[in-house]
Amino acid sequence: MSWSANTNDFSDIWPLAVEVSGTGVWDRNVATGEIRYSASWFRMLGYEDGAQSNPIEVAYTRVHPEDLVYVQVAMQAHFDGETSDYEVEHRLLCKDGSYKWVLSRGRVIQRDRHGRALRMTGTTTDITNTGLHKAKRASKRVGATQQRRKYDRCEDSPTFPQIRSQTMPCFVRGTAILTPRGPVPVETLTEGDAVLTVRENGPSERRVVWVGQRSFGTVAAILPEELRPVLIRASAFGPGVPERDLRLSPDHAIFTANHLVEAKRLINGTTVLRDPSCRTVTYHHIELDAHDILLAENLPSESYLDCGGRTSFTDFTAHAAPILLRPDATKTIGTFGCAPLATPGSATLRKIRAFLQTQARRASDGSIGSRTP
Repeated sequence: MSWSANTNDFSDIWPLAVEVSGTGVWDRNVATGEIRYSASWFRMLGYEDGAQSNPIEVAYTRVHPEDLVYVQVAMQAHFDGETSDYEVEHRLLCKDGSYKWVLSRGRVIQRDRHGRALRMTGTTTDITNTGLHKAKRASKRVGATQQRRKYDRCEDSPTFPQIRSQTMPCFVRGTAILTPRGPVPVETLTEGDAVLTVRENGPSERRVVWVGQRSFGTVAAILPEELRPVLIRASAFGPGVPERDLRLSPDHAIFTANHLVEAKRLINGTTVLRDPSCRTVTYHHIELDAHDILLAENLPSESYLDCGGRTSFTDFTAHAAPILLRPDATKTIGTFGCAPLATPGSATLRKIRAFLQTQARRASDGSIGSRTP
């Protein structure tokens, strides 16, 4: 390759520039979900198989669970014309099982006459070892240390002050919780069992330190609204998220867009709704050594956060009979969670609700939900 003084044509060096910059190129058919990647994109993740094309379902598996919905929300905003470009920092799974921080940028380059996105192209750049990203992570570590000192906390991860209802964030009997041995029903977990958490650097094991259960209702009447489970339909957040219908207590928070969001805040009447005919329910509490994020039916969901209701549970390990109680008076309490809480009226909550509505609309139209490269 010879050097040229022509400043109007860089076509001869463009592939080399992409290669040496640690950047990969992707091009997606939005309608079909097929994405083609350059060979440099795969080399960035430790593969040597060359350029190839993958369906969107495979792309989902590469994105860190903590980042997936955040990426989807940003993508949908660009599809809907709310942003001129798509640009997000997130983590991708490498061949060796580690995660790399990447910067993904892209733009819709073709739309139909109704304005719907048809084709999008962009780049993905490894930023794991860049000075800017290291500085950001260092800043976060310093901020987390200061916050722990301020609130006299001793956990390894930063905590976030928040106001929560003094009720029970719990799973309904039968919910599948991911463990190192695979998904298991929540009611089979006992103290000392290992579960997988997904909030930080990929899946990691944590031990259950306490379990409990509590039953409400009789067959004679439908449960009051504040006790009725919230039903999140299968694939409400995208294909397989959750994998099956998921039922949670109304104040139980899921983890999405790097925030905790109480299930009751996401009710839209279609893909997230209160169980309309529930007369009795048994809620199960899974407490870890620190508040963290589990996978419940493949949807990131919080472990039990003690807000003053722990003594209301039967000690499930003692195999005592369920307690049948009337609804508690609604109270709130200041506490510390593993992530910030998306509060009513916040921009984060509005974006997540808008994303769910878009997913619901696409599902009713028979089209595939939002996809991410």
